[in-house]
Amino acid sequence: MTSKRKRTVAMVLLSVVGGALGIFVLASAKTNSRPAVLKTRVVVDSSRKESTGTAERTGGTAVKTTYVHPGRLITPMRWQLDALGDRLAKPGKERVTLQGNVTFAGTSQHVPITLVWELPGRLFIALQRGADQRTLSFDGEKVIGNRQIDSPEKGLLETLFYDSAERFFTSQMGEATSRHLGSNFRTDDGTRADYAGPFYDIYQLTDPLRTGSEVRPQTKLFLFNSQTKLLEYVRYTMMRDGQAINVEVQITDWRRASDQQMPRRIKRLENGSSVFELSIASVAHGQKLADGLFGTP
Repeated sequence: MTSKRKRTVAMVLLSVVGGALGIFVLASAKTNSRPAVLKTRVVVDSSRKESTGTAERTGGTAVKTTYVHPGRLITPMRWQLDALGDRLAKPGKERVTLQGNVTFAGTSQHVPITLVWELPGRLFIALQRGADQRTLSFDGEKVIGNRQIDSPEKGLLETLFYDSAERFFTSQMGEATSRHLGSNFRTDDGTRADYAGPFYDIYQLTDPLRTGSEVRPQTKLFLFNSQTKLLEYVRYTMMRDGQAINVEVQITDWRRASDQQMPRRIKRLENGSSVFELSIASVAHGQKLADGLFGTP
């Protein structure tokens, strides 16, 4: 089944385990009759730059760049980049400042949070717990904070930096390796003739994660809504203390601000349990600033 063939796909299991993508049920092209079902397994060797299979691939070079160049993306990615807005491709909106509240697992307390993300990949986080303010800054290689980072904060940092549409697109210009697995994947079992959505375009991305001295290659699935072209899910399996942890990041409530699409709700789950839920109340875009916010010039 080539990428040129129009089809809908029923998604039975969507995870990355041991370097292999899970089982998919592939339904035939859209018709009013019940589709035939074909079981297939896509195996990926994450240690190689090139992967087996017929899916399209982009990225894979260690090229540093400030902006995302649409001409270097495969066609579906260009549509999704365009839906996001022009802030990653054109000067003038490199910095995004977000304010809202985050709720961590095991507590009902809404912690005020300020986030600043800046192209090509810097993140600043300020958490306000009463009179105590916790600050973290990350430049893609090292974390700087006013005290040692704990596990919930590390999960927050990794999600907001690495599990984002911004990271997905900027990584295409650098050292990450991605594959387009197909479009119009559906979430039911493929038997409903009246299924009306949602449908998803799915990419596999292998990205080297750096949050300190450790560099951890991580393979993930990025699910873009086929209709809106916006990122809604990131799914992967990570190892922690010798245990496999299934991670799902839900990115929802997309709204337009300054002609840019921004999500207003981000939730991270591990093995089905919530780790944190972030609600964004305000969004502001501006130019890149050399104000030392990220601890580097």
